[in-house]
Amino acid sequence: IISLLRQTCKPDMLVLWLDRDHWNDANLPTQLHRLTRYGLTIRYCEDIKSYTKLIPSLIEWPQAAIVTCDDDIFYKKDMVERLWKAYLSDPTRIYSHRAHQVTFRADGMLKPYNDWDLEIRSGSGPSVFPTGVSGCLYKRELLHADVVRKDLFMRLAPKADDVWFYFMERLQGTECEVLPTKGRIDIPLDAFYQYFHQGASLSSTNCKENQNDVQIQAVMEYYGLRADDLR
Repeated sequence: IISLLRQTCKPDMLVLWLDRDHWNDANLPTQLHRLTRYGLTIRYCEDIKSYTKLIPSLIEWPQAAIVTCDDDIFYKKDMVERLWKAYLSDPTRIYSHRAHQVTFRADGMLKPYNDWDLEIRSGSGPSVFPTGVSGCLYKRELLHADVVRKDLFMRLAPKADDVWFYFMERLQGTECEVLPTKGRIDIPLDAFYQYFHQGASLSSTNCKENQNDVQIQAVMEYYGLRADDLR
């Protein structure tokens, strides 16, 4: 969060959304509460798992350009600035610092998620699949109207917000561009924890147990999408 407060491009608001069933002003860590003096806004919402990063903001500020970030990542100081400049140059796209490329089998069907081209360095188009961990800029008008429907995303993709947001882009006809970068735009601060608890993370569950593929199929079947719609 400190790295986000030190960005070269200052957002109108820097908001940390927390689960209101477990957090309130009285039980916040002192160090976290202290950051409100320097520009951090803390808001409380319903626990909707990984969707907490974006959904409450889309509802609260439907006209805003919203950059999503993880709160356990240290970001380079120009992370937001690069996303914002890209958006100003072409506001019809979603922009990300990290993305995968959807790939296809010889028969035209989707390859499994784990066989996609992961962490591509640049590119744009309907098959660019943004991942929010390194910073991603969204706007509600670039996403399908169903994006905020909790009854759907918690049923179809309860553990894969990136999957849900990707298909909300495709249904709206929006493309994503991953910004070219030299080296990393971020440093994961919990790398050691993730290494020693490799089976506990959401990404581990989705990738190793192929849950991303299950959720991708569920969304595509619900909306009647085909592999060709992602080309």
